[in-house]
Amino acid sequence: MQLNPEKLISPEKALEIILEDVQLTSVRNTAVVDSLFRVLAKDVFSAVNLPPYNKAAMDGYAYQKDDESTNYHIVETIPAGHVPLKSISKGHCSKIMTGGMVPKGADRIIPFERAFEKNGFMTICKIDHGKHICAIGENITKGEMVFSKGTFLRPQEIATLSAIGLNEVFTHFPPKLGIISTGSEIIGAGCHLKPGTIYDSNGPQLLNQARALSIPAKYYGICEDDPSQLEKFLSVGIDQNELLIITGGVSKGDFDFIPGVLKSLKTEIKFEQVEIKPGRPMIFGKNKKCFIFGLPGNPVATFILFEIFVKPLALRLMGHHYQPRISKWELGEKIVRKKADRHEYFPVKIVEDKAYPLRANGPSHINLMCQASGLICMEKGIEVFEKNTLVAMREI
Repeated sequence: MQLNPEKLISPEKALEIILEDVQLTSVRNTAVVDSLFRVLAKDVFSAVNLPPYNKAAMDGYAYQKDDESTNYHIVETIPAGHVPLKSISKGHCSKIMTGGMVPKGADRIIPFERAFEKNGFMTICKIDHGKHICAIGENITKGEMVFSKGTFLRPQEIATLSAIGLNEVFTHFPPKLGIISTGSEIIGAGCHLKPGTIYDSNGPQLLNQARALSIPAKYYGICEDDPSQLEKFLSVGIDQNELLIITGGVSKGDFDFIPGVLKSLKTEIKFEQVEIKPGRPMIFGKNKKCFIFGLPGNPVATFILFEIFVKPLALRLMGHHYQPRISKWELGEKIVRKKADRHEYFPVKIVEDKAYPLRANGPSHINLMCQASGLICMEKGIEVFEKNTLVAMREI
């Protein structure tokens, strides 16, 4: 059944539509050290055991755990990076440093602080039942699949890839992403603020929300509320990108030209309104190979809608099925709202293990987000969250 793009739809349905027809970006060989926030295009298997040998977890003396000798003859000292020259038998031990290869015959290390050394012999002063040995392959075994394709690479994944000796991996290119701010009242930072004008925050904000995903977005600047100028900006943005974000001009006002211009450019509009606050007027469509978001001009809505809708699509284009990080907190105070006709997102701040809603002075109160730990949602139909209600916070 054909969906009416002007119909008000739920956020869940909107996200389903956004993610339903995605072609992944191309694949490239990427240096592991430069792969932060990229997405793996192929499964990764380890060619080595990790650790690759039985490794000392502490500085100490390697000996046999069943050996109850009074004194142990120190047969050699094993620094990290050196192969032991001698094996261990009863009455003998090797002095070993953290990271050193455990010699054959030894299966326990007594830490230096629990032993006494004199004239080439070691005496155990205080029993320690810990092995203090990292066994070969106890973290990763040779041939094991370490990460599956679609894995989002954070510093910890990069460390793991490096630990198994990889210097390159196959990842998806980040999508070409363009950003256009619209509004005759909008001016760039550094310009003189005349009566009736405001500085553009949406462009820099979206640019850096994209960069936080390692997507080198292109900012096309500010376009006035003029259909012919908007058509030029949008035509270029559509031709040059796989994902285009436009802010402002998407509602039903006399100077909200974006819906009409997108339709004149033969954009397939999927929807124009979502049951969400802030941000009910939100356009999503596709033109050629470019996905297009038309976001409202208010900065708080733009920030939130990027997190909820744009980020999942940007990452899906790279092969990653994004799930936001959710944590549970008790509310520090009651929340009451006048209307419950939409799903409403509130920025909250965590203070002494409680979530407190941040009170906005209006939809342009973007500096409020600087204090926010995350977002909580009051679903449609819910008017009150009582104090101490356990809420799910979407971390940002």
